[in-house]
Formats: sequence, C-alpha cells, structure tokens
Amino acid sequence: MDFQYRHEWKHELNTADLLVLRARLRAVMESDPHAIDGKLSMIPWDYNLAFGTFQAGDASGAVNDPIDSPLSVSGDGSRPMADWIFQNEEYTQLYHQYFAEFLDEVDITGMIDETYALIAPYVEKDPTAFCTYEEFETGVAALRSFCEKRSESVRGQLDGTIPSTDEGQEADSSALIDASGLTLSDMGSMGGGGFGGGPGGSFGPGGDAQSGQGFPSPGSGFGGDSGFGSGGGPGMSFETQSAGVQIPWDLLILSLAVLFGGLLAAVLYRKRS
Repeated sequence: MDFQYRHEWKHELNTADLLVLRARLRAVMESDPHAIDGKLSMIPWDYNLAFGTFQAGDASGAVNDPIDSPLSVSGDGSRPMADWIFQNEEYTQLYHQYFAEFLDEVDITGMIDETYALIAPYVEKDPTAFCTYEEFETGVAALRSFCEKRSESVRGQLDGTIPSTDEGQEADSSALIDASGLTLSDMGSMGGGGFGGGPGGSFGPGGDAQSGQGFPSPGSGFGGDSGFGSGGGPGMSFETQSAGVQIPWDLLILSLAVLFGGLLAAVLYRKRS
C-alpha cells in the first residue's frame, strides 16, 4: 500500500485484519449485488463525531469550517479524493450545488426535533444510558444550535459573503458566524467514555478531543500490526473494554461456580447412566 495515502486509508491492513473486517463489516468488504453499473456507494462513518467534536479546536472553527478547504486540503496529493473535486471546475460547481440543494430541501431543525420527540421518553427511562437525561437535553440543544449556525455559515460561503477557504478566513474573519455561545463538548467529544461510544467507548461529555484517549495504540491490531485493536483478540482488547466497564468480580465468581457445578453434575450423571 502506498503510504502517501495513509491518512485516507487510516491504517495499513494485513491479511488477518482483512479476514476480521470481512466478518464484521460485510457491507464494506463484500461486493454489493444491487450496485448500479458496478459503482460503489460511500458508507458514512462516525456520525456522532460529525458536528465538530472530532479534534475540533473551537466552536467558531467548527461552525465556519471552510467548505473549499475541508480536511486541510492543500492540493498536494495528500487528500486525492478531495483534490479530484477541487481541481475540476465542473466537479467543484456540482459540490457547491449539492450543498445548496441540501440546505434548501432539508429541514435540519425539524429532523432534530422529530427525532428528539421520538426517543426522549426512552432515553429518560434507559437504565444503561451513557449520560444523564439532563446531558442528553443539553446535547440536543447544542446540536440544534450548531446546525443552525453551520447552515448560516455554509450559505454565506456559497454566496460569497463569507470566505470559503482557510486562506480567505485567515485574511478576513469579520464575516464569520459568531459561535461564542456554543460549547462543542455538550454534544460529546473524544475521550472519557460515554456519549456515543458505549461501554469502554471514547466519546463523552467534557472529554479530551485531542488526546484520542480510549483509542487503540498503534502497532497492535485485530491480530496483526495494523493499529486497529490491542492485540487481545479481534476488535477490542481487555484493556479497552475495562476502561469503561467495572467488572463485578463477585458476580463473575458466582457465575464460574455455577458453571463448574453444572459440569460436575453432568459428569456424574453420565457415569451413573
């Protein structure tokens, strides 16, 4: 694999990794029999980190993220898929067109409110929730605010009233949307365990978005050297799981005792029969 594209591939995969991924992520690793003309569809990932909580420096930077310089695209070949769009005027225009159509046709606030009304009663009663109900409501309010401000910023970037590149915003920040009242960590963040990550997960209110706490350490993988896991077996190591889950040792000992008792009873029964 060409290491020039490592940041887009995320990890170099070995044979063991591919076998595990094939079993766990069939939608990604197997051909789609319903694909039209053999075309592949992009499967979105990490929706819970799509609102500026993935290593974002500040709320203003997330709200006003320049649409023509996403992912620090510089045209140097390190982001080939993005370069493919921005180096072709026709594709760039289509990219802007799709942005505008989305903002015109999708009621983002309405979708948030509808989803909130649907799941709020269950979140409030959920005994396994990763956050309090108050944190959930705070997160919903922050998400609504972020989406409204982000939509306003993108509209301004599309019509030219707000710079749409890193260079343009650095040169003139006077038109950027004010996001001083928004706290990104209210929507969850990297590190800390909680929001969205599940037990042992990496996303929680007030977590450290920069440290990557809770993530697998490089050099130990699904059974190889890819950096996907932590060597204890496919997917997740004991250390990663235990970081967010307290093991009830008394229950564990009781379970083992019951198991051994059942096995002993089965052996004695076989001998008698």
